[in-house]
Amino acid sequence: ALIVTGIMNPFWMANLSVNQAAMAAGTAIPHIYVQGFWDHYLLIGGVGSTLPLALMLLRSKAVHLRTIGRMGVGPGVFNINEPILFGAPIIMNPLFFLPFVLVPMVNATLAYFALKLDLVSRVVSMTPWTTPAPIGASWAANWSFSPVILCLI
Repeated sequence: ALIVTGIMNPFWMANLSVNQAAMAAGTAIPHIYVQGFWDHYLLIGGVGSTLPLALMLLRSKAVHLRTIGRMGVGPGVFNINEPILFGAPIIMNPLFFLPFVLVPMVNATLAYFALKLDLVSRVVSMTPWTTPAPIGASWAANWSFSPVILCLI
């Protein structure tokens, strides 16, 4: 994610600038793929979208997994998922590899089409990547409520 972010930042900034100009002019906001899209729709709970896993671990029958879930939910809300990545463990676990890679792709596809069909407001501001997804998505879309619903879905 850090490599992709470093490469994509110039493109995201250019797209964000165009989106802001369109908003100021009162025209349709053209670009979907900006940093807020990446941060708040693809990586909910950190790389691999592990926040739902942390929430599921809270209901595990195994005490050590419940403990990892308790340790991971707080940081996961702020997109920090190392307790889950290394505690569950997702790293070097072939069973978790496919969901770790595919869930952000599913998130991206759903979010892209929701934004493309104008069901959700588009990103017009840059927010910190550690902002919890529903709040950050709303903030990035000029405090619109539709991104909150998308994040929760």
